[in-house]
Amino acid sequence: MARVSYQQVFDPDFKDVWWDYLSGLGVGDLPRPLACKVINPRTDLTDNHTAARLLAHETPDDRACVGQYTAVNDQARRSNERFFPEAIKESVVREMLASIWHTDQTGLEDEAWLRGLHGVREAVDAARPFVLGFLKDQEAAA
Repeated sequence: MARVSYQQVFDPDFKDVWWDYLSGLGVGDLPRPLACKVINPRTDLTDNHTAARLLAHETPDDRACVGQYTAVNDQARRSNERFFPEAIKESVVREMLASIWHTDQTGLEDEAWLRGLHGVREAVDAARPFVLGFLKDQEAAA
């Protein structure tokens, strides 16, 4: 699940991956933005075929990054028992998503749906486990 969430958040082309997946389920002649909002399959990531389709663009670097971000969270928890990713402020997560997705705050909702997330609320929840690691990477790169 974390690997798919990482792709939804960080792969700039995940919208196309999602559209290919959704189209395979049948969207008729609905335009993409509408289809992404009204056709909301719950994906079975235990199905190898489904997981492979959604991880089509995943790279070894992506897998390593998921592991690194998980390790950053684990280290933060060991250092401060009050830390947990779910407590990261929504505003911080929204800022990160807007930056990654090259949109403003009002565009987050539509972008989330196009990535197979059920709105910005689910996007925030999916992104939270990656925030601390991402911000640490950004700080190190500055």
